[in-house]
Amino acid sequence: MLFVVALALAAAASPFDEAKKSAVVVERLPSTVAALVGVCPDGLLPDELAECKENLASAAKNWAGKKIYLNFGVVDPAFLGFVTKSSDKAKLTWAPLLDLGNGLALTVGKPDKLSDKGNVVVARQPFEGPSDPELLASDLERAVKTGQVAVEVVGVFGKPWQLKGKGQIVRGVPLQPSAVRFSHSRSGKVLLEINDLK
Repeated sequence: MLFVVALALAAAASPFDEAKKSAVVVERLPSTVAALVGVCPDGLLPDELAECKENLASAAKNWAGKKIYLNFGVVDPAFLGFVTKSSDKAKLTWAPLLDLGNGLALTVGKPDKLSDKGNVVVARQPFEGPSDPELLASDLERAVKTGQVAVEVVGVFGKPWQLKGKGQIVRGVPLQPSAVRFSHSRSGKVLLEINDLK
């Protein structure tokens, strides 16, 4: 009996896993963001272009308040920073940005501005929460610096934004997160998980 209970506890899903289960996976992010900002940019694949045109009128209504799941994949170390790691907590900073090309982007929160080179500038945001007590600070810092951290986010789309600079326009959508998970890209080990974000 004790063995069965132990297995059940080991297999229990984390709060992030539970949030992910109730979220919709965005399969075609570029066309979804394009529809939300009201444009169908050049460069979309034929099926993506057809989907974008079909969704323009109804995108905002269809996605309003809908919980979504996005896998940002492995994060460039330039956008991620190690702050601290205690026995059971850790703190990282992350500048969350997905450049989707064709003047489209997805951010977590609103971006700051366009750089002189026309790149979207997003401030690093602090993310602090529970972390495996057995995870050493040096191991977490090494994973961050060597580009071995992947990020997953559960949240809802916010109000579209637009940035202008030197004849260039970039449009995008902010993701308002409710849960964020940082994990090791090779082992899959959870490094830091934050739930119930406001």
